[in-house]
Amino acid sequence: MFTNTKTLWLGFKFILLVSLFVSASTSAQGPPITTDGPLMLGGGSITVRTLTEIRKLDSGTFTYVPLTVQYLPTSNTQIGIALPYIMYNPIQGVSGSGLADIQLIGKY
Repeated sequence: MFTNTKTLWLGFKFILLVSLFVSASTSAQGPPITTDGPLMLGGGSITVRTLTEIRKLDSGTFTYVPLTVQYLPTSNTQIGIALPYIMYNPIQGVSGSGLADIQLIGKY
């Protein structure tokens, strides 16, 4: 069937690649569960999240670090606060850091 080792090696890599894609698609979990959508976790739970965003531009480096704390008193009610911290280091101008716009979150 295979006449030389190069063809055999190519066939092996193809079968390996296909098996990796098949096994990855069957064990995929999907997107993570967060409380931003209509799905809320059980009542009486507290969620603390953060996600750092660093942007390096021609004009400088900017870092955005929001801290979000959410409390679910019941399974369909949510209250929370988002405290975003920002650091900026422009190429020209003054560097600094501080709190950005604070958000109060409520969902029913």
